[in-house]
Amino acid sequence: MRESHTAVVERNVVLEGTFATEPYEVAWASEAIYFLRVLASPEIPIPAYIHLEYTVDISPDGIHWCSVPEATAAEVDFSPTQILQAIRIRHFGGWLRLSGTVSHRAKFMIYLALKE
Repeated sequence: MRESHTAVVERNVVLEGTFATEPYEVAWASEAIYFLRVLASPEIPIPAYIHLEYTVDISPDGIHWCSVPEATAAEVDFSPTQILQAIRIRHFGGWLRLSGTVSHRAKFMIYLALKE
């Protein structure tokens, strides 16, 4: 039987400009998927369009980081009708985080789903 685990790495976080998620230890897993979901709230409505450029960062210790070469300079777009996006990752080290820039201020939930 395969093992799996889903972690909420950012909950109700407001992203604006550059960002980096909390690091997460993933050494036991062979597959990972980040799910990014835009949230609506009275103080921060969902913008008509959000462009997010990201890199997947890996680390041997959760302190020192480098980007995954095959996932560098990737991007996803969000809109009020497309509020969920996924980023698949393979061939990573002991720790993962997502970093990048977001075009418009928005509130997000960011999940990391792991599988072995």
